[in-house]
Amino acid sequence: MKYRQLKRFFVSNKGSVSIYLIVIIVPIFIFHAVFIDYARVKLAERESEMAVKSGLRSVLAGFDLALQPYGIYALKDEPLQANQLFGEMIKQNLTPEYKGSYLQLLDERLKENNYSLKSVYSIANQTVFHQQVLEEMKYLAPLQYTLELVNKFKKTETTTQLSESKQFIENADVLEKLLEERNDKLDDAWSKASDFLNQTEANIVELDKKVINITNDNKNEIKSSAEQLYTNLSDDFKDSLAVLDEAEEENRQLNNEKNRLTAASGTGDSSNEIFNQLLIYDINYFSLYRTELSKTLAGYHGLITKLDNIPTSASNYSDVYKQDKAVLIQQIQSFRQKQGNIENQRQQTHTETKLKKSEQKNKLNQALSAAKNTNQSCSIIGADPYKPQYQMLKGDSTIGSIGLYDKYQNYNVNSNLINPNEQVFELESDEVTRKSSMNWIDQFSSKAADFRDELYLNEYALNKFSYRTLKSDSPIANRSLKNQEVEYILYGLSSCSANYSAAYGEMFVMFLAIRTMEALLKPQNKLFSIGSPLLVFLAAAAEGALEALSDMNQLLKGESVAIIKKSPNLTIDYKQLLRIFLLLHHNEGRMMSRMQALIELETAEPLEKKATYIQGSAVISLRLWFIPSLLKSLNVVGISDCKIIKNSCEIHKTAVIAY
Repeated sequence: MKYRQLKRFFVSNKGSVSIYLIVIIVPIFIFHAVFIDYARVKLAERESEMAVKSGLRSVLAGFDLALQPYGIYALKDEPLQANQLFGEMIKQNLTPEYKGSYLQLLDERLKENNYSLKSVYSIANQTVFHQQVLEEMKYLAPLQYTLELVNKFKKTETTTQLSESKQFIENADVLEKLLEERNDKLDDAWSKASDFLNQTEANIVELDKKVINITNDNKNEIKSSAEQLYTNLSDDFKDSLAVLDEAEEENRQLNNEKNRLTAASGTGDSSNEIFNQLLIYDINYFSLYRTELSKTLAGYHGLITKLDNIPTSASNYSDVYKQDKAVLIQQIQSFRQKQGNIENQRQQTHTETKLKKSEQKNKLNQALSAAKNTNQSCSIIGADPYKPQYQMLKGDSTIGSIGLYDKYQNYNVNSNLINPNEQVFELESDEVTRKSSMNWIDQFSSKAADFRDELYLNEYALNKFSYRTLKSDSPIANRSLKNQEVEYILYGLSSCSANYSAAYGEMFVMFLAIRTMEALLKPQNKLFSIGSPLLVFLAAAAEGALEALSDMNQLLKGESVAIIKKSPNLTIDYKQLLRIFLLLHHNEGRMMSRMQALIELETAEPLEKKATYIQGSAVISLRLWFIPSLLKSLNVVGISDCKIIKNSCEIHKTAVIAY
């Protein structure tokens, strides 16, 4: 009986269609169930990501208004304080919950205490700071200002002429050194020659005393004594010729260098007119010099040789000796007078040149002294009213207090790199200042030929910070460091007067270079004949220094001055000068540290706490409709990142955003 029932169960066809449908429909149902939940998860992930980003944007809307005048955007509060706003904005950007019995496609919920904010970068980071500066300044077209300024120099060929004047000054220094060395050697040669002539005359006097009483008996003794004097005189003669040879070599080197520089400059160069005034002695000068000295020595030797032919009568010999002696003395006196006149004229010219050099240096030093004493306008009284502010910027090493500048330097490790162009031009001696003007020409010529995006940072400094001649009605004119912020950014010195002095010094050095160049183009003809290129330059520098002092006083009053006198319409003012100085001394790291220090000094806002690049994270839960375990299997193959917790899917979203 049981056997029949079992057989009927396996053999019977009743219900086969139902079973077939079940086998087909169940997989289809499972597939659609998983697909529907998967689609809901993907929609929820996308909506969650948008909600997190919206929350971050809402947080960034609360930027610090104190920093906004600087074109800087950063959170007013720290990210932790904005966390509640972040969570609230995520909730508002998720699909809202609808009341009722109908089914919602999405019903995400932000998990409480599972969202957070953190700062990735603050405005203290100079990479971020620099990026914001570029964003702020690129709309102001600041490069046009510098292009126009540099073109002013190029149109007037000032840059080329400055380089040419620098080359002339360097050449003048070389020639002047050779000229001085030759003059010293000629002084030594004439001194040796004079000693030789004097010694010859002394030997003649000594011989006179012995010849008066000469006899056959004492002839050999007298001759031996005279020959010893001749030997000593020969040594003096050789010394004189040796020094004369050195002087001739110095003369040859001077002539060769003059010819080389003249050929290198070209026939039309105005400097050739100055170089050609150099006195070069020809070969005859030195040949005659040697000939006359040789004749003197030979004449003295001739007196000694006559002792061998002494006549029987001493009186007869005395007459012959006197006659030869008179010829020799006449020759010595003639040479001394003729060569002495030449040497005296040379020495007189050299002395006159030295006096004129000293006179021009005194004029230059007077202008330097006046420039040093220029009113720095830091205070009408002696005390420095900005000492507390600079103390905050610099710090106090005596108590171990670190300044704001060092804080931002240390925060950005690459800011400590020093560029060789960070030179402060101080007004010192005339020689140091003249060299400084040459160094300034080098820096300016190289920068005028090649400048880059660094100008955005320079223009930012000029637009967002105060400087010496800023008008009093400017919104940034009355900050803690009144009218001196750009000067501090430029030089970073520890007082108002120090930064002003550095700016004035560079201003003076710049115009000294330009005005000296102009004076060299119209040199004083009366100085040409002296034959000293350095004197021509010193006269030009003295004239240029007085004009540079006048220019500086005008600029400090807020007026404009002509870049070069022959083009009075091409002018420059104090702000444009600062633009040039920023170009020459550009060091992004140090400049940004000083800017950041000034911003904190003015706003009392520590920039390292001002987030400008933030990261937000949140966990959002979505209730699944069908089979969570099957959806969970999709995570294994990497189709979904959804974390299945019971019958819910937890979506972890992280986003970053910056101003």
